[in-house]
Amino acid sequence: MNLGPPTGQVHDLDAARRLNMARERWRMKRSAEQLLRGTRVERCHRSVTGDAVYIRQKEEGRPFYHNIAKCKSRWGCPVCAPAAMERDQKRLRDALSIWKAAGNETYLVTFTIRHDVTTPIEGAVKGLLTAQARMKSWRAYKSIMAESGAIGSIAAREITFGENGPHPHVHMLVLAKPEMFDVLEKIRALWADAVRRQGLDAVNEHGFEVTGGDYAAEYVAKYGKEPSAESKRAVRAWWSAADEMTRGHTKQTQRMGGATPFTLLRWFGEGDRQSGEVFVEFFEVMRGRSQLHWSKGLRAKLDLFRLERPMEVKPQARNLMRIDFPSWHAVIRHNARWELLYVIEHYGDEAAEALLDRMRRSRGRWRGTFFLEDPSVPKWRHFHWEPEGAVA
Repeated sequence: MNLGPPTGQVHDLDAARRLNMARERWRMKRSAEQLLRGTRVERCHRSVTGDAVYIRQKEEGRPFYHNIAKCKSRWGCPVCAPAAMERDQKRLRDALSIWKAAGNETYLVTFTIRHDVTTPIEGAVKGLLTAQARMKSWRAYKSIMAESGAIGSIAAREITFGENGPHPHVHMLVLAKPEMFDVLEKIRALWADAVRRQGLDAVNEHGFEVTGGDYAAEYVAKYGKEPSAESKRAVRAWWSAADEMTRGHTKQTQRMGGATPFTLLRWFGEGDRQSGEVFVEFFEVMRGRSQLHWSKGLRAKLDLFRLERPMEVKPQARNLMRIDFPSWHAVIRHNARWELLYVIEHYGDEAAEALLDRMRRSRGRWRGTFFLEDPSVPKWRHFHWEPEGAVA
């Protein structure tokens, strides 16, 4: 095949992928703000907490907004969720590294229940979590964990959506001794019994899965390489990300036959109103619930609190731009928060100032309102700000 003469231009595919993901996150955030009115998500990266908004940048880092409110929602905000999950993934890497260095093993156990299009999200989630809590309280379960030499577990909650309705499941990392696959497989019967006692449909062959060793560790933290094709097939993991525990519900594309909640946001932004309704239902069910749960005392058993690591010198952030209230009003009015960050990163502050000037002189398509947050008040007491003569 003749590809023609080289052009001399090298395309960084990773950079292009990251750029596309960042753009999609902000697009989905706009959808989340429309759907979750009256919540912290609506005001996130919109309300001002100081005298002005600043764009800052750390050394070799990406520009970010300063003096704005952040919701830190793992379930509802496509912009805040990745940052929170990065911190979770770092703790998981530490835990698994310590456990593996001591000659032990990590197992990935997945629990789910049967469902269909008539299954409500709240009923499915409550049924799954209640059945699991019931099972873990049984003496038989505790005996199995003791037999495997397990010191604890780390569980992540996730929901996907497909033709058969909401699909809630729990991924649980069990830190146990090597060669304990058959021992942990005994949990299958207990799970089936717990689901039956909860009044749910009997679990099928996919209702419980346990994967040992190699893939379980890589599923959470990349140990320098991607999982092998054999280990992926073992758990039907046809996507290559190795951070299922922390990022499962934030993926933007369909995978393994189901759409994630943030995929619903993307579809809503493309005009699918039903996807937006399902996302709102999902958010109301999951808000307030933890996404990652460590069993009691596990961090202390692993001695994570005394983990020796060199003190990190955090780079100081420098101000790239100051955005006053009228200018921030223009940014919000044009829904251009990501666009402004992109321009200042790739073309500099002069180009960003020119973009701001154009937005100030143009009315835009969106209602340009935001709130002033009072940091002295514990609750989110907000003050509406609208310039004189603004057009709704």
